[in-house]
Amino acid sequence: MELKGFSRNTFRLWMAIVLFLLALVAPALIRSVYGLHLAIMILFYIVLGECWNLVGGYAGQLSFAHASLFAFGAYSSSLLLIKVGIPPYVGLFAAGMVSGIAALVLGFPCFTAKLKGHYFALATVGFAEVMRLLFLRWQFVGMAQGLSLPPTPSLKHFVFVSKIPYYYAILSFATIVLLVLYIIVGSKLGLYLKAIRENEEKARHLGINTRLYKLIAFFISAFFVGISGTFYAQYILHIDPQSIMTLNHSIKIALVAIVGGIGTLIGPIIGSFIVMGLDEGLRVLFGGEAKGIDFMVFGIIVTLIAIFEPRGISKLISRITRVISQKYFK
Repeated sequence: MELKGFSRNTFRLWMAIVLFLLALVAPALIRSVYGLHLAIMILFYIVLGECWNLVGGYAGQLSFAHASLFAFGAYSSSLLLIKVGIPPYVGLFAAGMVSGIAALVLGFPCFTAKLKGHYFALATVGFAEVMRLLFLRWQFVGMAQGLSLPPTPSLKHFVFVSKIPYYYAILSFATIVLLVLYIIVGSKLGLYLKAIRENEEKARHLGINTRLYKLIAFFISAFFVGISGTFYAQYILHIDPQSIMTLNHSIKIALVAIVGGIGTLIGPIIGSFIVMGLDEGLRVLFGGEAKGIDFMVFGIIVTLIAIFEPRGISKLISRITRVISQKYFK
């Protein structure tokens, strides 16, 4: 059977609309507080995965500094709230800028020195570890104890008794991030980033300022990661270096995109459901022991993906949907 006049693009558009509508009504369908928390964390890691994907997937720059960039945003807005009384609705823009500037400080010397591949990855690991050790010993940011935010429910401070406001806040932010990245991917910037990923030397010979466009991608990615740090701080109400600035956190952010499929918008969405579903499921089954087991499981999944479908699970799903669309849709 063939549905005439129903193109593949129309099919994808309607699928996106259906998924968004399901997301809108999800709080009414989810009965438990824990289930709503899991939905919030899935949406949260969709944002982080999409942001990492702009640098690691589209530009081909493997970064392990995103946990630090995330922490800069969380600490910036939290300090503005605690020390100055600036509400997070305003502080989130400062948080995004601080994280963006930090990305430029890291990226400029790395991209000027033409570091790429595992050399750039090692540079970001070194940067992240130095920042974590600095924050552990820096009294202004609370050292190892971190910062605790005011727990009293307040609209001004974005603190609520129910999880529903947090859910719709992160859903709105995830939608904005996806729309921005969709525009970027279809723009000249997106084409340049893909060219850099495929062959940076050829891109440079074609007249593309590779350093400039990688810095732009890194800044945009870090800006949104910083804003997501503000959301996390207001949601959890406590941040410290050992929970948000570790290498494991950076790896988890990257895994969301790698498992789902790098260089695609749908990849981090799929990856977040898988990674967070497994992470929370193992935590329920094994408790504190899951901290080591989860990365063993993720390692097995990444190995299987590398063997059978290096481009991620989204590409496997794409094969299936392509077969269906070719059979039923024009």
